[in-house]
Amino acid sequence: MILIGLCVFAVACTDPDKDPFKFEQIKKGSLIALRGDAVKVLSDPANRGAMDSFNISGNAVDFSLDYNADFLAEDINSLSEVQIFASLTENAGRIRIGTVAGSAFTLAAGDGKYPRATVKIPFDVILTALGKSITDFTPDQYIFIECDLTLTDGSTVPASSFTNLSLFESDLFYPAHKMRMIAKP
Repeated sequence: MILIGLCVFAVACTDPDKDPFKFEQIKKGSLIALRGDAVKVLSDPANRGAMDSFNISGNAVDFSLDYNADFLAEDINSLSEVQIFASLTENAGRIRIGTVAGSAFTLAAGDGKYPRATVKIPFDVILTALGKSITDFTPDQYIFIECDLTLTDGSTVPASSFTNLSLFESDLFYPAHKMRMIAKP
């Protein structure tokens, strides 16, 4: 009876449609983690889970998407590029707003163990891609940012493969695959 139960369990676990973690899409240990001031902004309750903000009564050229990220992987040389996308809703079509080459991630910029890069995308580039003006936003409205990794072997780690990022959240670690910018009055 136990043997039959184990066989049924083993067969049931092979259905990739029932895998909430989407293990088939994730390369073991390949992700980027948010670092620096963006983590402090994210931790501030006034920012409602956003890692960056912009002032809707300001000038778009005065703002940018700006953060540091570490590439965490078994092979720290396996990152080819990070493609960065923006959208107006969590489930809307994404528009590519930038790319960071894997070579931009260096050990000298990080803690010496994992390579780090600084990502900076002018806010007017984001607005143009989204077809919006800064005055189109209302306070506390989000712009959703997603990052997909392309590895040197040609495989990708899409932001969509991270189905529940709260599993990874802590005071020390926050994945930088799905993030938000928030509009401030």
